[in-house]
This record gives sequence, structure tokens and C-alpha cells, in this order.
Amino acid sequence: MGAKTDRLRTLLGEIFDLNAAAAVLGWDQQTYMPTAGAEGRSMQLATLSRLAHDQFVSDEFAAALDAARAEVAGMPVAEDDAALVRRVAREFDKQRRVPSEYVAEFTRLTALAHTVWEKARAEANFAHFRPSLEQIVAMRRQYSGFFAPYDHVYDPLLDDFEPGMPTE
Repeated sequence: MGAKTDRLRTLLGEIFDLNAAAAVLGWDQQTYMPTAGAEGRSMQLATLSRLAHDQFVSDEFAAALDAARAEVAGMPVAEDDAALVRRVAREFDKQRRVPSEYVAEFTRLTALAHTVWEKARAEANFAHFRPSLEQIVAMRRQYSGFFAPYDHVYDPLLDDFEPGMPTE
């Protein structure tokens, strides 16, 4: 590992820590947290997701990524550092197109929707969850819009899980 790639790994570690803290809060929400805490928890999760996103798309991170790209240039593609930089660069290029406000709002919405879904499921009442689901779908369509043009609205969403695979 070179010094530039080490710097990138350090920044990624800080982002990972923010996401790990959010994961613990999410786990707590789904297992032990009283339902009345949903609004506050959704705001906490939104803040952490926004901070992680802001750090990932920051100019400081961009500079570290550019330096790491230069450091791994010419390395065999199978080298761990080269693969890491390639993967991070791809994600960075995508996330730079997504506003931090969107990230925070989507996180807040899905955290609140989870509590609504739990109640709807317990009551076998899908109609209770429908408005939350409609908001989630609308926000996912908005997310796809950040990557226009595309052949199908689902392509940007699918790309998050199967890079480069279109719906057709």
C-alpha cells in the first residue's frame, strides 16, 4: 500500500464509522426502541447519513481519491489497491450527483416508514402503510432523475446493486 491509498483508506474508515453508528441506531429502532422515539431517531439517522455523504463527496475526499488514482495507475487491475480505488471512484462519481439533502430526507423517510410498516403489518392494514410506500417510490424516482438520461427509470436503482446491468 502506498501513502496516497492509505490516506484514502483512512477517509473511508471515518465514513464507515458514521455508517456503522447509523446501523446501530437502525438496529436499535428495529429491536428495542419505543415507537414514540421514531421521529427523533429518524432525524438522528438523517444527520448521520448526510454527514457520511458530505464527507464522501467532499473536495478533500476528491483530492485523496485523485491522488490514490495516480498512485495505482499502471498497477495490475487485480491488485487490491487498484481494485479499491476503481470501486471507490465509481461510487464517488455516482454519489457526487446526489444532493446531501436528498440523502438525509430519504433516510428520514425510510426510518419513519419502518415504524409505520410495523404497525400496518401487525394490524394487517396495508392502507396504513400505502402513503409511506408512495413517498418512498416517489423519492426513488427522484433519485433516478439524478442520473438521467437512462433507458428505464429502474436502471439507476439496479446499478446500485448490479453495476452496469440495465433492465433491458
